[in-house]
Amino acid sequence: MGWLSDLWKYGFTAKQRAASRAAQHYVRAIGAYERELALLTPAEARAAAERVLAAPRFVRATPWHDSPPPRTELAPVLREFFHRIRRVEVPEGERSVDIAELAPLEWAPGYLCLGTTGVEHTHLAIRPGDESIYVLADDVGSDECVESAFATVYHWILWLERNEELLEPGPPAA
Repeated sequence: MGWLSDLWKYGFTAKQRAASRAAQHYVRAIGAYERELALLTPAEARAAAERVLAAPRFVRATPWHDSPPPRTELAPVLREFFHRIRRVEVPEGERSVDIAELAPLEWAPGYLCLGTTGVEHTHLAIRPGDESIYVLADDVGSDECVESAFATVYHWILWLERNEELLEPGPPAA
């Protein structure tokens, strides 16, 4: 039954098999990158993310036009970042954070919604006084809602850039 299960797993047509291989490549590559990100110190992540924001390929930052309101609930690094930048997004995509839209999540007490992930039932959030960016699922219990976390906003920006690079049409990124 090996050949039959391979057909179900990888597809019946050449196009389906290519899509399956691309999906497997993405999962391996983003997993490896997430392990690399976990090893970066906040200072290293900040320096790399600042380079990404200075020469954007996939990720765009929108600065404040006026003086932003004070946000005492933000941890120091987040406060400093969002004092300069209002929004980070993938243009024409659904992934973004916007500090102006910061609001409590009723279904996840203790978290503040910061943005969208582009995936149904998931949200980007922070906790007051915490530097981490959390990916939360709204279709599970509140004790299981954290799907993943990034140590800082800079780690998330780096992940977002790499994610978009891997999803770019054409030959897979290394």
